[in-house]
Amino acid sequence: MACATSSQDVLVRQDIDWGLSVPEALDHLLTGHTDSDAEYAGNAYHAAMQIIIDPNASDPGHLGTYSKPATFFSHVEEVMQNLGVPAELLPYEFICPTSLPAGFPYLPHSVDVYPAIGYMPLEKAKPAGDAYRAVLDQLDPSTRYDIQELVNMLEDEHEHWVYGTEKLDWYTQNTLFFASPERPAGMRSPGPRAADPGLRYAASRSPEYERWFMSTGTDTAKQPHGVC
Repeated sequence: MACATSSQDVLVRQDIDWGLSVPEALDHLLTGHTDSDAEYAGNAYHAAMQIIIDPNASDPGHLGTYSKPATFFSHVEEVMQNLGVPAELLPYEFICPTSLPAGFPYLPHSVDVYPAIGYMPLEKAKPAGDAYRAVLDQLDPSTRYDIQELVNMLEDEHEHWVYGTEKLDWYTQNTLFFASPERPAGMRSPGPRAADPGLRYAASRSPEYERWFMSTGTDTAKQPHGVC
């Protein structure tokens, strides 16, 4: 619960009120319901879910900085689609999805996609990276660097996944999670929308999360220490 309290303290310092606190949202998740009618409840639930995911994932990496990641990747997706990238590999669907993997509880939509959780099966990392690299030179220079960074990350995560799957008996990671957490202290928002321009990623376990969520996930989330 310490991580949830820390996350809420950041919001309080920014005068941001989601109508549901992050500790309350975490408690809702751990007791099996996400039925708050607060306008920004989805933001609180996504922040709380990230607290559960983080301790069960690899060390997070920083992908990029975007003032509006949903707008950026929506534009990139449209361009890539016109260049022939298959629909099932377009980046917006992974980074700004409308739902979480099978086994996760339903979460209301996060307003402004801050905070938000995206995911990609690691088996798609190489096909997606290859597809993006194939059109890289045709992208506008203003977006090319960010997509190059995305391609590099996907290729690196694919190599780790292949090595872990083939060489490590304990390795179970097969999902890549993307997260845009709430705005850090020192950056302010004029309204109830918290925004963090940093998009990060981490590999974690199987998307079949029902047993994990009810055992490892809940136990970890209740610990006083964790990834905050």
